[in-house]
Amino acid sequence: MRQSPVLANPASPAAFRQQSRWRLSLLDQMLDSKHKKALLLLAIEI
Repeated sequence: MRQSPVLANPASPAAFRQQSRWRLSLLDQMLDSKHKKALLLLAIEI
């Protein structure tokens, strides 16, 4: 599986934003709003 150039460099701000966006969309799909807030707080700390 090939990675895009952006994701190949995890330290780049663009990659971080893209990854965060991907995580949030994943959370949106899996969770209801009740759990989302608590997990977002956890995700911020990680």
